[in-house]
Amino acid sequence: MKILFFDIDGTLLDHTGRVSESTKRALQLAKEEGHLRLLCTGRTCSMLPPQVRALGFDGIVGGAGTYVQVGEEILLDRELTPSEVEASLFWLSKGRFGFLYEGRDCVHVMPWEHYQNARRYQEHVRRIGAPYEVIDLQHPEQIHTAKFSVTMEEGQWDYGRQMIEALKESFHVVIHQAPRSRNTSAEPGLTEAAFTKEGQGALTDGLAEFLPNGCDKAAGIRIALDYLNIPVSEAYAFGDSNNDLEMLRLVEHSVCMGNGTREAKAAAEYITTDIGEDGIWNAMLHYGLITEKTRKDTGK
Repeated sequence: MKILFFDIDGTLLDHTGRVSESTKRALQLAKEEGHLRLLCTGRTCSMLPPQVRALGFDGIVGGAGTYVQVGEEILLDRELTPSEVEASLFWLSKGRFGFLYEGRDCVHVMPWEHYQNARRYQEHVRRIGAPYEVIDLQHPEQIHTAKFSVTMEEGQWDYGRQMIEALKESFHVVIHQAPRSRNTSAEPGLTEAAFTKEGQGALTDGLAEFLPNGCDKAAGIRIALDYLNIPVSEAYAFGDSNNDLEMLRLVEHSVCMGNGTREAKAAAEYITTDIGEDGIWNAMLHYGLITEKTRKDTGK
């Protein structure tokens, strides 16, 4: 028995919100082979799309390692402390960029008029599909969240840097997107930045994910492996992004999608094809997670 960990966005789910038929079939065949299949995602439980839930995973490392569940057993549920919420909200409430507190049961947003591009950010929250609650600044204790993400336009980055510096005792930051002109990887407190994905032009917005120190996908995977008494040598991880770096470096066998970032590709043992070109299926064939028998059964 092997244990397989899958990122969602850009790995299982393409930019249209679709899971390919080859990915669905590969996951089903892996189950029939007796392998355990867990999500390992930056999304919290409230943000899981129904089409991903329907795939019947055996557990989840969620919120980029702030939540771990195997079967019905919750092994970790890390919420930000009241002081962490207060410190972050002090900075977030003064900036007019988009931000989202991401919790197990819902996401938290400011009143829409707070955001500089309110309509655009409202559409962003709608696409996520999670239930949301509007933040009452007089009652920050009502915010129950594991992490938060921030979308910054070019002109907001200097304020963002100040916020990162001020919060570094409690949070580490993963930059998923940043303008090409910004050498964010040289700045303190940041995980290596992915300025663009290969083949894309310069990005106008930056997307930063703030995680409580000590939490990342690799730490969550270790908790699941320890609970199941499975060695890391039997673990496989599939990802595409910069918050996948720790898990790709941890496991014995790591896969980066062909559409992944340069940093994720450098961290992976194997680079498969793009998500839209049967990337999961091809990687599982490569590692023998789908056998010759299942190959013949499906006519692949």
